[in-house]
Amino acid sequence: MIDFKDISHRLRKARRARGLTQEEVAENAGLSVAYIGQIERSEWIPSLKSLFRIIDSLEIPSSEIFHGLCESENHRGYENQSDDIFRENKSLFLDEISEIFDRHFLVSGKPGGQNADG
Repeated sequence: MIDFKDISHRLRKARRARGLTQEEVAENAGLSVAYIGQIERSEWIPSLKSLFRIIDSLEIPSSEIFHGLCESENHRGYENQSDDIFRENKSLFLDEISEIFDRHFLVSGKPGGQNADG
């Protein structure tokens, strides 16, 4: 299981390091500003589709977000492959990319198992 607080922290850190506002990330990712804020404060866990839209809008490798997060030995190799999978499959619809990653990472939504896109 991946602790989403680590991902939230890394997303915020990456955004700030690039001098971007939440508004700019939201606009580039096609998501709402409120949703970006909720994600960065760990109040909501985005779908993988939204997560990759944010990563793409930050123009960072996905490994910058995922590296070192997998606790299970069974998943360790996947975090290093995330950049390759994303780069090679970027032309696919993000839903299909999400499906690929759903096979490798367990990410649950807001308490109660809910997922939502902003």
